Amino acid sequence: MLQKLSTIAPKAAWQIPGHPILSIRRLCSLFYFRIKRRLGRDYSFSPPGKSTVPIDIFMPTLEKDAAMLDIALQHARQYILHPITNIYIVAPPSSKKLREIAKKHNCIFVDETSILGFDKEAINYKVNNINRNGWIYKMLINLAADTVCKSRYILILDADTCFIAPQIFLHKDRPLFNLSNEYHQPYFDATKRLLGIRHRLSRSFITHYMLFDAEILKSLRTTIESKWHKPWHQAIIDVIDKTETSGFADYETYGDYYMATAKKRPILNYWSNESLTVDSFDDLEKITKSLRRSFRSISLHNYRASFIKKPPSDV
Repeated sequence: MLQKLSTIAPKAAWQIPGHPILSIRRLCSLFYFRIKRRLGRDYSFSPPGKSTVPIDIFMPTLEKDAAMLDIALQHARQYILHPITNIYIVAPPSSKKLREIAKKHNCIFVDETSILGFDKEAINYKVNNINRNGWIYKMLINLAADTVCKSRYILILDADTCFIAPQIFLHKDRPLFNLSNEYHQPYFDATKRLLGIRHRLSRSFITHYMLFDAEILKSLRTTIESKWHKPWHQAIIDVIDKTETSGFADYETYGDYYMATAKKRPILNYWSNESLTVDSFDDLEKITKSLRRSFRSISLHNYRASFIKKPPSDV
C-alpha cells in the first residue's frame, strides 16, 4: 500500500517524519487539491479568463538576481491576466544594473532604504556567524509594500521566480492562495508569539509569490503595534528566535493573519511552482516548455555562472 501510495503521491509532498497526524492531513489535502485541479476548479492553474482588477507588482531584489529579474519581468507582463498598474523594483540605491533593468521594462525603481527609514545593517540577526540581516530586511519591506504601491492589490513576487503560463490572483473578489509542500515550524511559532495566531493549515503559504491586500497589510501592522507598543518592524525583529537561521516568514504571517481576520475567505489551491538549477537561457527555455503542463511558475534559487554572464539578447 505504501509503495503504491508513494507512486501516486510522492512522500515529499505530504510526509513529515515524526508527525503522523499532520502527514495524514497533508496527504488528504494533496488528494483534495488534485481532484480540484482535474475538475477545473483550481483557478491558479486554469484561470477562467482575464481579470478586470488592477494590481501592482512589488519586487525586492539584489544584483545577484539581475539576470533572472530580466526574464521574470518579461513573463509577468506576458502571463499575468490582470491590468498591471505599476511594477516596483526595490533595490539598494547604488545598483546601476537594476536601475537599467527597471528602465528597460518601464518599472519604477525604489530605493529600499526609503521604505522603512533604515538599512539592513540596523538589524542584528546573526546565527552561527551567518548574517541574516538582508533576509529579514526583505520581508519587512514586503510587509510595507502598500506604503509604496498605489493599487489595493499588490503581487509580491520574488525576483528569481517567473510565470510560465497564464495567471490570475483574484476570483470573485477572493484571493487565490497557493499552498506548498514546505512546513517549517519556527515560522509558525514566530507568528504565534507575534500575533497570538496559530497556523491551522497542514501546508505553507511560501510559494515565492503572494497577493497582498493593502487594507489587510495596514491592519496587520496596526495590530502588531497595538499589541507590542512599539514599531511593528521592531516587534517582528524582537520575536524572532535568534537561534534559528530562518525564524520568520512574511508570507506565513500575512497568510495566517488573513485567514484569522479577513471577511472574505481565500480560495486555497495546491502550488504549481518548480525550483530549478540551469546553466543557460537555452536550457531555461527548453525546460519551461516541458513544464507548462504541470506547473505555472518556476524559481531559479540556484543558477550557475554561465547563466549570469550571458544575458538574453532581447527580453
